[in-house]
Amino acid sequence: MNGDVFVHNIVSIIIPVYNTQAYLEKCIQSVVNQTYKDLEIILVDDGSTDSSLEICKKWKEIDSRVIVLHKENGGQGSARNMALDIASGNYIGFVDSDDWIESNMYENLLSNLLTYDADISCCKGTTVHDLDNTIKVYRQPEIMLAHQMLEIKQSPCDKLYRSELFSNIRFPESRAYEDCATIYKLLDKAHVVVDQKSAYYHYEIRNNSTMTKNFDERKMYLITAYKDMYDFYKKNYPQYADLVKIKLAGAIQYCAGEAINITEPLTGRTLYQDYAKDINKLVRTVSTKGLPIKSKILLRMICFFPNVYGMLYKSMK
Repeated sequence: MNGDVFVHNIVSIIIPVYNTQAYLEKCIQSVVNQTYKDLEIILVDDGSTDSSLEICKKWKEIDSRVIVLHKENGGQGSARNMALDIASGNYIGFVDSDDWIESNMYENLLSNLLTYDADISCCKGTTVHDLDNTIKVYRQPEIMLAHQMLEIKQSPCDKLYRSELFSNIRFPESRAYEDCATIYKLLDKAHVVVDQKSAYYHYEIRNNSTMTKNFDERKMYLITAYKDMYDFYKKNYPQYADLVKIKLAGAIQYCAGEAINITEPLTGRTLYQDYAKDINKLVRTVSTKGLPIKSKILLRMICFFPNVYGMLYKSMK
């Protein structure tokens, strides 16, 4: 590979950190040891209460490319945004602090991005080893279709981005599913996306991660994320809007099913009761045209017979 192509192409790697001391060393090591060396590694401690901050500071002493930021706990979105505000790289990448990456991940992502004059370069994120090297190039509007068909994944971490894509885009803060609310906006700004199916990014599945924790109020934002996405597609890519509508219906079914089965011990009030009015309004205002029959039935059941739906959801879970 011709090293001249990479001259002056700084890649800023953003790693939000919160109470991941058991995984953090392996994560940072995998980034520091990248075959592509022109990196700016930004570790953002999001108010950790374990030894994560000390581990970050240690790596700052070991490697001059490491920058450590510290803030009060505000969630992954706010940590990423804090780093985006100071990142100086021509390209941006994200790694979660409980995951790890192959040593050649950013060399290959950057090579693909430059070779195909792309705005975003993707790879495969996985929990297993996979040697598929297939490369596919997407252009608009098929980028947005590929996103809805899950050919381009929702995660921000299996990608490398031209930094200018973030000029007016930031992650939502203090809410779950911030990725779902952001990635489609970045894809919309991209003219070309190149996707190599090699598994360079490795997820660690842990019991206390955000997505494996018990359902709570923060996860109701999934409905908001898909409603905003649906409105965006309806305006800009109407030919694919029904694909988003199916996901919005699924988000309502999931959130309602979980919330109906969460009861406040003292009052007996369910979490769903706090959101019933908004959900009912949403189901009424978003046409069910284009949805599968099953989804139409379940949405109506949620609105008119929530307790029955809750029992059905629980039995199917």
